Amino acid sequence: AIDAWRPAVGMGKGSPEQVIVLQDTELGKVINDKELFRETIDDLFVNAKANKNALLDEIWDDASERMALQAEGNVRAIIPVTDDPSKVFTRKELPALLQNPKVTHIEGIDINVLRQHYINTYDELKAIQPSLTDAEVQKAAIHDVQSGIAAKSRIHTATLEYIETAKDQPVPVDARQYFKDNPN
Repeated sequence: AIDAWRPAVGMGKGSPEQVIVLQDTELGKVINDKELFRETIDDLFVNAKANKNALLDEIWDDASERMALQAEGNVRAIIPVTDDPSKVFTRKELPALLQNPKVTHIEGIDINVLRQHYINTYDELKAIQPSLTDAEVQKAAIHDVQSGIAAKSRIHTATLEYIETAKDQPVPVDARQYFKDNPN
């Protein structure tokens, strides 16, 4: 199975004019800078590793959500096909993309189709399982939308060719084929 991180970073290195990878943004560079950020966090949470990790996750979640709110046109998202609703794309990015009026497509799927699918799924779940809370229904509906996007993402990702190095680091990937049929 393909992971999402390696090809995304490889595309960012090989096609920086086409691909924005969160870790390559100014905020991502700051968060990943051991001296500038992580050591400060370590000092703050000397005896609370769980709190430190939760803070780092929250910062990345916020950055991911903000990036999704700034997206425009057809958004390509290299995401794994998974039943794990805790993934940042499902929890933060997808809801933000669905609310973003500048987004026209996600993985080539018309945004209005995705929005309507979310509404229909939400309404159906609410009708057949009225005991569920709104938060539970929203989580299930967004996961259902994510599943369709993930399947389409897997098809697009299959066009990428990349080499895994011995150190498990991504290599630059030319993303022109990946974006060849990208609707705008």
